[in-house]
Amino acid sequence: MPLTLPSDLVEQRPDIRAAERLLAARNAQIGVEAAHRFPQVSLLGLIGIGGIGRFYIGDIGIGVAQLLVGWLTCGIGLIWSIVDAILILTDKVPDPQGRPLRDGT
Repeated sequence: MPLTLPSDLVEQRPDIRAAERLLAARNAQIGVEAAHRFPQVSLLGLIGIGGIGRFYIGDIGIGVAQLLVGWLTCGIGLIWSIVDAILILTDKVPDPQGRPLRDGT
């Protein structure tokens, strides 16, 4: 009988190997979900004033209204867009289907 450590025997079990692969896949998914938040934040941070945030989340009507109000008021109306960008970044605005933009983590 070859000399092996008990931990080596456990690592060879198929159920343990499957559990390790499942754990690695779930950990990778956590990273993917966290990464999906960054484009939203960077786009809103760069061009969030002027309705671009609403275009990004798919609410075209409000985005166009924000652009027009900002343009017609010579920039004074951009206050609406700035407040809206803050609301989007703080998870107070759902997408057009009513779903939250983030999962709250």
